[in-house]
Amino acid sequence: MEQSRQGSWIIRSGDPGLLAELSVSHPIAPGRYVITGGSITFSYAAGYGSHDQDGTNFTVYLAGSSTSDVVFASGTLVNYSLPHYSPPQVYSFPPGLAIPMHAPLVVVLQFANNNRNVQIPLASFAISLIGTVMA
Repeated sequence: MEQSRQGSWIIRSGDPGLLAELSVSHPIAPGRYVITGGSITFSYAAGYGSHDQDGTNFTVYLAGSSTSDVVFASGTLVNYSLPHYSPPQVYSFPPGLAIPMHAPLVVVLQFANNNRNVQIPLASFAISLIGTVMA
């Protein structure tokens, strides 16, 4: 993450061609519940280059002691370029999730930068999880 010239915080995915990861530092505590759904909200702007170049895509997964469950995979993010950000969009996690909370889980974003990177304003970024109590 870095601070923009305007003073707001942004998630910057790194340099073109690199694979980068960002994890939320506070794990989700284990308990007697199962994650059954959720959503992610964000806006973005692609950097470095033109619309015809491959842009960044990213994956969100929940990482535990022995598991890693993908809950979201973006398409290639190229439709908006700096300094113009996309409007915030909400994407639902796929149906049928059933991730048991036997161990602490950490939210991880993995960016594949391809030929361009991406910037996500932190103020536009949110992840919501839905859980069901186990019997």
